[in-house]
Amino acid sequence: SSGINAEWPLRPGTDTRTFVASWSEKGKVHIWDIAPQLTALETEQESKDVVKIKPFYTFGGHVEEGYGMDWSPTRQGYLLTGDCTRHIHLWTPRESDWLGSQQTFSAHGRSVEDF
Repeated sequence: SSGINAEWPLRPGTDTRTFVASWSEKGKVHIWDIAPQLTALETEQESKDVVKIKPFYTFGGHVEEGYGMDWSPTRQGYLLTGDCTRHIHLWTPRESDWLGSQQTFSAHGRSVEDF
């Protein structure tokens, strides 16, 4: 199963990109820039005018799929993801992508369902 997390606008008010994060059943986490799709909804563009998008960034550091995912409410662009094997990764935003931590937080013993 896969899921989508809440949107996060990059530098609100100064940037036209809006990011969402999603899990894939293959254990990858994708970050998408959905600004063109939001613009199309606001301007009532025909769906054929909005091209399919590829992930802005993909992180493959998890060994299994997961459900836990949340953007930091205090540090813009920071993201936590947690998988079914209890591993949590911290994502750090960079200028053109994110850096997913190679070191995992795993002091707890069960699947990460929520933060």
